[in-house]
Amino acid sequence: MPTASIIVIVIVFVAGLVSGGLFISWTLRRRNLVQTPTPAVLSRDSGKPQGLVFRISYVIMPVILSAASIVASVAFAAYLPSQIAFRFDSNGIPAMYMSKYAFIIIMVTAQALCAAAACGIAGIVVRMEKSSFRTGIPQFPLGGMVSLMCNMILLPQLILACIMADAFIYGTWSRHVFPVGVFSILTIAIGSGVIITVFIRVLTKARDAFNKR
Repeated sequence: MPTASIIVIVIVFVAGLVSGGLFISWTLRRRNLVQTPTPAVLSRDSGKPQGLVFRISYVIMPVILSAASIVASVAFAAYLPSQIAFRFDSNGIPAMYMSKYAFIIIMVTAQALCAAAACGIAGIVVRMEKSSFRTGIPQFPLGGMVSLMCNMILLPQLILACIMADAFIYGTWSRHVFPVGVFSILTIAIGSGVIITVFIRVLTKARDAFNKR
């Protein structure tokens, strides 16, 4: 993968997480400005959920990609040569090789870490939201922002999946199907567009929710 693509991925990923974290922090501070509790919310015996709760939908896609990498590794491991190509030049000729077991371990571990990071982000935000849930005034739902932040993990996961698929296909059938660099650029461009669009929608909902108070 080109170094420039890696740098862009890291910048987009970090910028998205920082923006999401700042937005959630701002939202929680706005909630705490009002300290007018009502029985409907503060009654712990009412049986109603208090604030944000963890949902599997927040992290389902990163978890699925992580699981898919494990399944693919198990399915292809027996058909791969001991040394597999995972990087190619502009003509599709292998430029770098690695032991298949080392490659599989690195790819699966990276995917698992991404899925774990998504779960960790969701868990941290849920705990932050619960600790700040103080008022009975209609609250702005943070679920959309949590889902956005967790699914940003998909950008590096998709590129890792592309690298794995390309290496497995070449190792099994000696075919270099697609250049990872082009796929990385397309993933970054499309993913960034989706992230920006969703982020703007979430900000618009937050503004409308607070303006109704």
